[in-house]
Amino acid sequence: MLFACVIILPMISSLRGIVTKNEVPWVTVDVGGVGYSVQCTTGLWEKVTEGSEAQIHTYTFVREDRLELFGFGSLRERKLFIH
Repeated sequence: MLFACVIILPMISSLRGIVTKNEVPWVTVDVGGVGYSVQCTTGLWEKVTEGSEAQIHTYTFVREDRLELFGFGSLRERKLFIH
């Protein structure tokens, strides 16, 4: 009998690129010409600067009817969100 061990890792664990601010709490991160829309914490939204490069740690939320990215300024913030 063969058993498989599945470890689920985040699809997109972080993004680094040029930030465009949208209405709170949304930012768009341009990574190599692809714009990722990220819902982020208010603290992160206030911290990032429009037009500058930033690294955003993300949590990828997947369901059959949606795919969403939640953004955080640190790995600790992301860990608190997940647990």
